[in-house]
Amino acid sequence: MTLTEFNAAVERTDRPTIIDVWAPWCGPCKAMKPAFDSLSAEYGDRAQVLAINADESSEIAQALSIFAIPTVVVYRGGTEVARRKGAQSEADLRGLFAAAVDGRDLPAIRRGSRMLRVAGAVLAAVLAGRMDPAWPMQLVAMGLFVSAIHDRCPIIQALKQPFSRR
Repeated sequence: MTLTEFNAAVERTDRPTIIDVWAPWCGPCKAMKPAFDSLSAEYGDRAQVLAINADESSEIAQALSIFAIPTVVVYRGGTEVARRKGAQSEADLRGLFAAAVDGRDLPAIRRGSRMLRVAGAVLAAVLAGRMDPAWPMQLVAMGLFVSAIHDRCPIIQALKQPFSRR
């Protein structure tokens, strides 16, 4: 697929477009492939799903500013609305597909915000060691840390699963 064909495919559809950027030598890509293929078949009538081999379509990968693989990118109406880097669990991918199809926002924490939250958690933990009682500041530290990692932590995602809307 050329960059021109890719752009046309993303812009001409009224369905959301979910793109898996992968490479044949990438272990996490191989591990994620069965779940991605299964969800592609399940959501294929409600979303346009594209698998882009970063080695064969380097022009597309460059245009998408792909710096890590696997990366899953979601477009709606020709505009990028979400991006997930690194291997995703089937539950994470299912949530991504469902949100894309349902038109829900796909929140993401920006790197700067994530680092600021982690720094705040470390500071709160240090302050907790100097306070008596320490537990209020420990709760603040824990809350900041969880808010920084919740979108990437498989344990938190598994705990959130029963409470998420279907």
